[in-house]
Amino acid sequence: MGASLEQARAWVGDSGADAPAFFEVWEENWETLEVFQALDTQWRITGGLAGSRVQGIDYMAIPATLALMGVKKRNRKRVFKGLRIMERGALDTWYPSGAEK
Repeated sequence: MGASLEQARAWVGDSGADAPAFFEVWEENWETLEVFQALDTQWRITGGLAGSRVQGIDYMAIPATLALMGVKKRNRKRVFKGLRIMERGALDTWYPSGAEK
């Protein structure tokens, strides 16, 4: 989320060998994906003696992003729910043991 694909793969230990070149996004999820990508620089990262860890998306950035991207008010709750699902998927990929909690 702001790192290159190679940096992200190195961080999670993924060579990308099994990653598909293309993937399908259902139409009803497209808006959520666009907002998720727009938030790629809005991840909270904490640091300490054990190193840095991603906590999750900075939720304070979401309302402004939804408004700037023209997400209709009636769709914002659905998009927010989708963002949380995508965020959890990213965190579970980065930290499969759930240690970020």
